[in-house]
Amino acid sequence: MNTKQQKDMEKIKLVTDIIVIGGGYTGLKAASQLSESGYKVILAQPEDESTEKTHFPLLGCPVETMDTLKALENKIQANNKIEILSGASLINATGMPGDFTLRFSSKGKLVKKRAGAVVIASDLSITPLNQIYGLKASSNVLSLSEFESLMADASQRKATLSGGKTVAFLVGFAQEGNPLLMKRVLNSVSELVGMNDCSAYVYVNNIKVADDGLERLYKQCRDSGAIYFKLQQAPSITQE
Repeated sequence: MNTKQQKDMEKIKLVTDIIVIGGGYTGLKAASQLSESGYKVILAQPEDESTEKTHFPLLGCPVETMDTLKALENKIQANNKIEILSGASLINATGMPGDFTLRFSSKGKLVKKRAGAVVIASDLSITPLNQIYGLKASSNVLSLSEFESLMADASQRKATLSGGKTVAFLVGFAQEGNPLLMKRVLNSVSELVGMNDCSAYVYVNNIKVADDGLERLYKQCRDSGAIYFKLQQAPSITQE
């Protein structure tokens, strides 16, 4: 019995370009790193995301400045391996890994791009979660962003925390936490326990320390007096 072998072969050309969707720090950083790895990158920057709106405490890196962001932006613009598609709004995406087709609306024009991979690199948004815990915003109930602002203002920090205060941090109960959020919390805890007569309680669901130096920071805060409570559900809290 003879077996007829199929000799016809279909050649599939894979697209190696990568589309990064995101106009803030995250998108710029992703595009830069992919380009450095040898890929041609199309950076699609949505209208509602701009570098000016980047919130640096969100990055967990208090040392970051707008100058750092502008330097990265200039580096991207000078990189001939990165095509910038500004004011881009994604209309639809079809295809499969290795051959995607994306259609954007960019400054009133329809733009079609092909890519082998798509990276969604939008910056995170900040939303206060006090209501989920049954708490109303007040002088002693602050969002993490508000607390970071307070700690960054020397006069406000002294007026609010002088004489010693105990601050409780709630992390990962209203929604699942992440290392980025944990870094922001631990940076705040580190500053707080470094002040005279101030102490910190950290009520946390899962301690996410999967980032460079984050586990070390967690241990430093603990050794400096911060007390951690790892719980399966949020503690009961009263407004007073």
